[in-house]
Amino acid sequence: MLTSSANGVAAYQGAVWFMDWLGVLWRSDGTLAGTRPTVAFGGGYNLRVASTWTDRLLIVDRRWGPTEPRQSRFWLSDGTPAGTRFLASVPGVAFVAGSIGMQRQTLICDARSMGQSTHDALWTLDRAGALRWLTNTPADFNGSVPLTVFAGGKLVCTHDDGVTGRELWVWDPGATATPMPTGCAANRRAELTCDDPHLGTTISIVGGSTPASAIVALWLGAPTLPMPRVGACSLAALPEVLVATFQPAAPDWVRTLPIPNQSPLLGAQTVLQAAWGPTPSGVDVSNGVLLTFGR
Repeated sequence: MLTSSANGVAAYQGAVWFMDWLGVLWRSDGTLAGTRPTVAFGGGYNLRVASTWTDRLLIVDRRWGPTEPRQSRFWLSDGTPAGTRFLASVPGVAFVAGSIGMQRQTLICDARSMGQSTHDALWTLDRAGALRWLTNTPADFNGSVPLTVFAGGKLVCTHDDGVTGRELWVWDPGATATPMPTGCAANRRAELTCDDPHLGTTISIVGGSTPASAIVALWLGAPTLPMPRVGACSLAALPEVLVATFQPAAPDWVRTLPIPNQSPLLGAQTVLQAAWGPTPSGVDVSNGVLLTFGR
């Protein structure tokens, strides 16, 4: 037995990650030989792996002891000491309710310790460490982690207000870019990320690990289930609108595109995906990104 307490478990970079009761982050491929400690945070049993972004783990340290202020501290980590940085401190006991697209995490915080309310509050935390209060909730989680899921561009969670029992709540965060199943490439990452798509602005699309001389095709299409396959790769959307074809100057590339400020687009959804070749496996297909347009 490696530890008597695995605090938070997350899948990241093809491995399982968890925190032990001494505040040490572990990585495991499911074998004893492939299980090892990676980053020592210290601080003990309150530390846990809370969630993941596409390229980082989110670590939280929740404090509510009788001799210390109630607060939650967050770190981003790629699983190495050099790739770990402090992100933000929240004045309350925070539970991570779920990812909002690629850019933000939803936090449910004990608002009483913030002087906000007699109940809990909903906040967002972005990758730059910026916190934004959204609303107080008419319920108190009493230290329990609610059932949450981010689907269809909305956050769905359960509340228990202490009177009517557990109920289903839905929150619409507006513009979001939500990652879909992982990309398909031989011994490389075929990764696609982008900004949240706000009407009347531009969106930066980032691709990774494109071989030299490969041609990239970027397209939009309606979400497709079940996902059709191209060889061993899945298509999150059939190519309906070809956005661009180009030959990037470097393996990691960025394309910036305008988003029209048109009201009919508000709340609309489409999937962004890319493919490039030739590659050693023929053609690499990126993950999809579900875009929900908002203000």
